[in-house]
Amino acid sequence: MAETAKVSGRRSFVLHLHPARVFATSLRPTATFGLGVSAIALLLLLFGSGLLLMLHYTPTPAQAYDDVRDIVAVVPFGDLTRRLHRVATHGLLIVVGLHLLRVYLNAAYRGRRLFNWLVGLALLVTVLAFAFTGYLLPWDQTAYWACTVGADMVALWPGIGPWLKRLFLGGDVVGAHSLLRFYVLHVALLPTLIGALVVYHLWRLRKDGGLARNDEERP
Repeated sequence: MAETAKVSGRRSFVLHLHPARVFATSLRPTATFGLGVSAIALLLLLFGSGLLLMLHYTPTPAQAYDDVRDIVAVVPFGDLTRRLHRVATHGLLIVVGLHLLRVYLNAAYRGRRLFNWLVGLALLVTVLAFAFTGYLLPWDQTAYWACTVGADMVALWPGIGPWLKRLFLGGDVVGAHSLLRFYVLHVALLPTLIGALVVYHLWRLRKDGGLARNDEERP
């Protein structure tokens, strides 16, 4: 029985990712304005350009800034790749914000869709963390002070603030361990979390009928 339930759950997951039919209202350009698709496209561009940048970057204070400078000035198409990565980051933040605004204005977060709305908010926070950790990787003066200010802000959280600050920095001050931890967050943990949240968000969207304005539109 347990094995049958697992198989049924997997089939449900796949079928909701690729539904046999969709609502007529969801096919209209004004239903979503293509914001969800645009966000996924920008995310793929981020991951692709980020993989290329990783080939020429060393996450150490002595080498990080020089590597970024070499990417811009020496590596073939390095400047273009870095610019694409940066523009995709800004575009993703804008598109995700507009996507959440559209869902809110259409009241598509009510009822059974409330949990998926919370998943969307979690995605926004994760994307912001993704952008912030990437901002620190050049490890110049701007990145150093942004890291310092961000860590001090985290330390103000009641109860767990000081512990979180030491966890992120790898100690009490900004240093080599801090850069390495932000690098691991940026290239491994946060992309994995974003990917998992996106897949689950899409599944819940299909399962709950997130594009419908009200439950009467559902079959």
